Amino acid sequence: MLDLPRTAATYMSMGMREAAAAFLRTYLSCTPGIRRAFQAYMLLDRLILWTYLQRHEPERIRLVGSFRA
Repeated sequence: MLDLPRTAATYMSMGMREAAAAFLRTYLSCTPGIRRAFQAYMLLDRLILWTYLQRHEPERIRLVGSFRA
């Protein structure tokens, strides 16, 4: 389950929004009750990546912008 947000975010970052949406729609429809948990997992994954970049690759963080962005 924890790899689901990373996969969806990868599709979106590659400009494949429709593929990400189809992937998520299919996965979430096959796993009832997981939609709410997915939101928390997505936020957790983004926080993990943000923290890593802040500590290890500060030059990349400047290109990305704020966490809110």
